[in-house]
Amino acid sequence: MAELRKRNDVKWTFVSPAAIFDPEGARTGEYILAGEEFTVNDRGESVVSYADYALAMVDEIEKGNHIQQRISVVGK
Repeated sequence: MAELRKRNDVKWTFVSPAAIFDPEGARTGEYILAGEEFTVNDRGESVVSYADYALAMVDEIEKGNHIQQRISVVGK
């Protein structure tokens, strides 16, 4: 991470999953994007399904709103 932050010649985005990465969880199509700080949803949970994490990654690839940043994904 430290090495990436020094680079200006590479476009990167580091996407971290929630604390609980649920492989069996449903795709809801809803998620919370946060920064590097630990984030929970309205129920006080830090969980995301693989499906919603993948959706968040594709959305980020298409939109490119967080270039040169680390973000995290939590299920709503």
